[in-house]
Amino acid sequence: MNRQLTAIMFADMVGYTALMQEDEAQARLSRDRNREVLGWTLVIQDRIPEALEQYEEIIQRTGDPFKVIPHRIFALSALGREEEARQLMSLLEERRRREPEVSLEVDFCFAHAGLGEVEKALDYMEEAVELRLGFVLFMGSHRLFDGFRSHPRFLKIREKIGLPAETRSK
Repeated sequence: MNRQLTAIMFADMVGYTALMQEDEAQARLSRDRNREVLGWTLVIQDRIPEALEQYEEIIQRTGDPFKVIPHRIFALSALGREEEARQLMSLLEERRRREPEVSLEVDFCFAHAGLGEVEKALDYMEEAVELRLGFVLFMGSHRLFDGFRSHPRFLKIREKIGLPAETRSK
């Protein structure tokens, strides 16, 4: 297993180096996207402080305060830092004002779910379904929705999009 992991990491380094030489901006974007995935992986493992570090690293590297807002809201809220999480909600509202052409229904759904605001999260989830945003296919298995899987509105949304009764992977 250790040798396999070493081989994968080496291949990834070689690929990343090649990408950096070819298109540095794309390579940086790819790196930050991988940090986002790593953050959610850490969340699934209940390693919330480490996940938050990954999200904050994205902000430091990009200088873009609008990156991974819902992710940070979830992590901060899970760590009991609700005031900081709510401040980020204001930043998400600002992003909606600045970028009206961007669909932020998923971001608002995740943010409200992270704050434990089930009804608001479901409002945005319904909007995301109506807009046919792809995230809804993953909502059945995302940890963020553990707290309201049995909610009648959640079950109705699942039925509407054809998700089986329970898809949460443990």
